[in-house]
Amino acid sequence: MNLKKPLLILLFIALSCNNETELIEPENNFNSKQESVTRGLVQPTSQVHDNFEKTLQWVSFISTRVIINNPMMRMEMYSILQGRSAVSIQELLGPNVNSNFKTKFIQELENYSGSSSSNQAVNNTLPGIQTPPRPIKTCEDNSQICSSPYPGDQIFNTFWNEILVDHCIELYFPKGFSPLISTVDNNSITSTAHPLNTNNFNNGFKHNTIITDDTDIDGVTAISTVNASYLNTPRDFVIVARPLRTGSNCTYAEYNMNFLSFLP
Repeated sequence: MNLKKPLLILLFIALSCNNETELIEPENNFNSKQESVTRGLVQPTSQVHDNFEKTLQWVSFISTRVIINNPMMRMEMYSILQGRSAVSIQELLGPNVNSNFKTKFIQELENYSGSSSSNQAVNNTLPGIQTPPRPIKTCEDNSQICSSPYPGDQIFNTFWNEILVDHCIELYFPKGFSPLISTVDNNSITSTAHPLNTNNFNNGFKHNTIITDDTDIDGVTAISTVNASYLNTPRDFVIVARPLRTGSNCTYAEYNMNFLSFLP
């Protein structure tokens, strides 16, 4: 029996199928990549969105910790604002800035990140139950960080680069700001962040100058809704961390909204 002819036919069929697969797969891959790029331009992934919002929450949270019970820091912030309602993080923490606020912000961030410069361990850096969720990867999320002799240093550096290199951020004071602190009454500051959507509210953290049973050990209380009505709270200032559109590096074209419309 002559087996050559059937074998040639089978070989031809196999090669034809293989060529069809090769022709189809690149097209599918291209469509997939094209769709992914298009999605990225229209709207960030939920994970990217959540991480950025957490970062904004931490920027306002740490900034509030710096000034809440420190008259000198409050006066410095008041002088920096000079009547403005917003100030950029670059102006507060940029490489050419030499200020008490920047020094204290770094100290607070070192404590929360558990860096080698602080006296706290990385797994015991959140002093109360009211602090925001971590905005950056920790030992539990990244084994490479855990393997570092000082994992807190990597956490610190990652966060520092994110707020000064990867993003453009500003602090917004919708109620203005006063450096005065009463020695009798509670003078609170609520830290919050832009929700990165069109909602007119977000959660936040009320930092009190007086510790009560309703607060954690740092005098902080979680607030579920910070909105326009909340701004009427007496003796309470509000600090909002929000994206700042500036230049070609921070257009935030993926966010189809006006960041300035939140708590105007």
